[in-house]
Amino acid sequence: MALRPIPAGDPLIRHSAGRSFRWAFRLGVAALAGPPTAIAWYYLWVAIDGPNALDDNWRGVVVGLIMLVAFLAAMGAFTLAIAARHAPAARGARWIAFGALPMLLAFVILGERFWWE
Repeated sequence: MALRPIPAGDPLIRHSAGRSFRWAFRLGVAALAGPPTAIAWYYLWVAIDGPNALDDNWRGVVVGLIMLVAFLAAMGAFTLAIAARHAPAARGARWIAFGALPMLLAFVILGERFWWE
């Protein structure tokens, strides 16, 4: 009995790749929502307590954890998008899944260099 290759149109493979890409898209959106959420919390605390809003340790930890979760979601989205790169998806969804990690890295690197000094 000879082994036959799996045809490209196999619904099981197409469905699993589509599900992986849907998760990649969702994680990418969550990752891109992280920095605005952290910034919104920071400015809320500045409005309440003034410029020394992050002197409380727990507030700095919350902002840091939001960014850490955003980076983990971006890495997951990038990895899943690579794994499901043959899934049928819209071009914008593909850009969100693949672009979340580079955009977050650029935001943090450029922000540290130019905005937060």
